[in-house]
Amino acid sequence: MRFENLKQIIVGDYVCTPIKNAFNNKTAYWLSKDGCMLSLYMFTAEECFSQEDFDSRFSDESLAQYITMFEQRCNQVIDNKQYFEFRQKAELYLENLKKEGLIETARKTPADRNRPRDTSA
Repeated sequence: MRFENLKQIIVGDYVCTPIKNAFNNKTAYWLSKDGCMLSLYMFTAEECFSQEDFDSRFSDESLAQYITMFEQRCNQVIDNKQYFEFRQKAELYLENLKKEGLIETARKTPADRNRPRDTSA
């Protein structure tokens, strides 16, 4: 279902923000908290069956579940070994993008990704 004029919804220290996905042009709501760098995916608006279904995603019960998941994620402890494993994977991923000549396009818009690369150099 298509929804027009999607807006941020503020719930105390939390905010539900609609963000258009650059890859599929759908709009997902993300939950964030004042003073926190993390955000949590909530749902994709276009996947709601009706206005009632959409509205139910912001009920007290649903918001309590999203906030609980958000707080669990914020308070998740990652030890140094896990951190370095994640870091190593991220560095390898970026290194592979550079080898394939994709690192520059990885920072551009999705439309730019489909343009032919200049290979004359």
